[in-house]
Amino acid sequence: MNKFLILTAVLALQSCATNEPEPQTADDQNIEYFECKDFAKVYWDNIIVKLAAVPDEKTGGVLVAGVEYLAIYTVEGIERIWLFGDLFENGQPSYFISLKPNGTAHYFDLTEASPETVTVQSSATFECRPTN
Repeated sequence: MNKFLILTAVLALQSCATNEPEPQTADDQNIEYFECKDFAKVYWDNIIVKLAAVPDEKTGGVLVAGVEYLAIYTVEGIERIWLFGDLFENGQPSYFISLKPNGTAHYFDLTEASPETVTVQSSATFECRPTN
């Protein structure tokens, strides 16, 4: 993952939210990085998803298939959650990834969900580890 691009995007998003942006560097923020592989694979030679989180700002990033998404990052109970995709076009996330403390992550596609949908099933499972 290009940590610099994620950090730049997060800092740009943060500066848009305030009237008087303050210059910041990577050392000013607590940024957490994770890499994720297919849960069924043993080796870490094929990273599928990379995640970045800035807990203090509740922002983050998701890198998958060469596409970087800005994300809303939150902690719900004991799980870390990244909400991403179409956040700025329609105000609703299209996808989310939920990361459990044991490193298991689940990917959810919300694009097919409707108001009548009670639950959305995970469509992919990953094993993740911190990289910093």
